[in-house]
Amino acid sequence: MKYLRKYTLSRPINLNLTLYPSFNLVLLDRIDENKYLKVIGKDSGKLLTVISPTEIISDISEELMHYLTGEWFYPEKYIAYLKGRLLKIVKAIISRYSEVSLSVNPFDRVYMFISIFLSKTTNFHVNVIKWCKRIWKISEGDISRILKIDMKVVGNSFQLKQLPRALSDYLKYVKPYEEDLTRDSWGIRKQLLKCWGCGPKIADAYLLFVAVDEMSVPCDKHLVTMVNRLDLVSYSKLPQKNYCLKNTCVECPLAEECLRSVFAKTFGRLSGWLQTIFYIHDKLYCRKGLCRECFLAEYCKKTETR
Repeated sequence: MKYLRKYTLSRPINLNLTLYPSFNLVLLDRIDENKYLKVIGKDSGKLLTVISPTEIISDISEELMHYLTGEWFYPEKYIAYLKGRLLKIVKAIISRYSEVSLSVNPFDRVYMFISIFLSKTTNFHVNVIKWCKRIWKISEGDISRILKIDMKVVGNSFQLKQLPRALSDYLKYVKPYEEDLTRDSWGIRKQLLKCWGCGPKIADAYLLFVAVDEMSVPCDKHLVTMVNRLDLVSYSKLPQKNYCLKNTCVECPLAEECLRSVFAKTFGRLSGWLQTIFYIHDKLYCRKGLCRECFLAEYCKKTETR
């Protein structure tokens, strides 16, 4: 008999919306509106049922729950050094998305890497979740079996074709490197960039969602859209792999021009959370053209041109 216990969150969290942009989603089956089953990795086979924004019933371990729910992160803690217009925008975002947190997972690193790698230049919710679930079913979660899968039985995308080589490189360069707990995020990032097909966006998503580095900023199209529309920072370049392999953002010659560097310098430990919120907001409002309903309309350049 499973031992289910009540888990009381320290603040209200909308778990469905928190999970929506998270790579944890590929590790879960949604049974119904408020119930999830962990299907692979740590605590596989265990259930999570949302009773209220502050109460969950589950047999998942407390250490995983802490990260999975996003309870570990408090955006309000990191706004003190912001000023003026940026402070007003961030306060508005926190007010609207106060119950959305960062669902991360430092325990299921290999599976999270697979999810992140497959997500490049494709629709995460339409394709990546489907691909991962097929891979889990075929391999039963065995990494050695995943490496041997004929990915044509999963799908015909270039991401799937590249996965075995990228995963082999991950196991060679990243996994043993991370086992030394003294390693910092910059070192992990450089090891990730050695992997076949891995650029800065994949590396930074891994740092945020797996290494739990809240200052890491995956520079995806949603971030670019929101930064440009809200005129948040001035930049002229996106991260470039050849520079990222050799430098941290601290010493990089492109640091003052690169979106990743400038954004993290401006927003500090809010950076990863804001990037995640921008993913949600771009999908809920911007891409649907709902400017009139948007609470950020007064700050938005696109609204001004209408």
